[in-house]
Amino acid sequence: MISVKTDDPLGVKTASNAVVGRARNVRINESQLEKLVYYLKQAGNKPLELDSNQFGSEPTVQKVFLLDTLNFCFWARKGQTKWAIKDNGRWQDGYWGLVAAIDRALAEGYPLLEASYWVELKLADLKRILRGKNGTTLPLINHRLVNLRQAGKKLVSKYEGLFENVVREAKYDAVYLVKLVTADFESFKDVSWYGKWRVPFYKRAQILAYDIGLLANITMKNLDGLTAMADYKLPQLLREHGVMEYDKGLADRIDAFQEIAAGSPEEVEIRAATVVAVDKLANKLGLWPVEVDNLLWSWSQKKKASKPYHRTRTIYY
Repeated sequence: MISVKTDDPLGVKTASNAVVGRARNVRINESQLEKLVYYLKQAGNKPLELDSNQFGSEPTVQKVFLLDTLNFCFWARKGQTKWAIKDNGRWQDGYWGLVAAIDRALAEGYPLLEASYWVELKLADLKRILRGKNGTTLPLINHRLVNLRQAGKKLVSKYEGLFENVVREAKYDAVYLVKLVTADFESFKDVSWYGKWRVPFYKRAQILAYDIGLLANITMKNLDGLTAMADYKLPQLLREHGVMEYDKGLADRIDAFQEIAAGSPEEVEIRAATVVAVDKLANKLGLWPVEVDNLLWSWSQKKKASKPYHRTRTIYY
């Protein structure tokens, strides 16, 4: 078992470094990382200033938890129609489509902020709530239903139906909240295995802790204890800049839009290298890893990459 360093309270960085040190398919190019640091400093880039506007209308702790329980895997397989919904005359997909879908459902009278409703939620109702253009719905819709039901049951049985009580129990500490959420809510237990090594990533739990801190009148402590949120877009951008390099076999599979199995050595290496690379960037830039994550993610939204991101069907990102 990998020991957890005191400056790595979640154990994510320690485990990711262990994976990168043994990886066969993915490597970090230190010279390209230095070039990226230089570029970011010269460009004067700063972390994206996020706020509660990203949660749609009337953001609350309960609504953020609902969104982050459903916030994963929006991409469509080749040849399939990508899920999207029309919001104020504009098509929205991905996370922003999810926000619009939840706001639409609330306006239609669905009691989506009540945990007791999640417990009894039917698949047909969830499909209606998340309906997209041309009758499309989100991938892994059955998993989303299971996640909501499990989350609702735990909230009702232990926290009086309110995620606000989870945040209070965590004493508004981001690291403590991640630990509490990953212990109590099944869909947030984002842990892989790499040989005999247990590798936690906790991507959605960390985003949840960070998101809660964006709400008005809530101040989260220990945000510097969070790591990069290992998903699709960051490794794509890091590869684009030569910081992350894949062996030919893996690169060819990703470029051909072939799926990389969740929990496979290749997928774990990609995610671990993302965490390590962002941590290195954070140390060199004098920022927190979560700030560098925001910086790179916002940057990735503004420029089109020449290579695709890796495709993995998973509830974790």
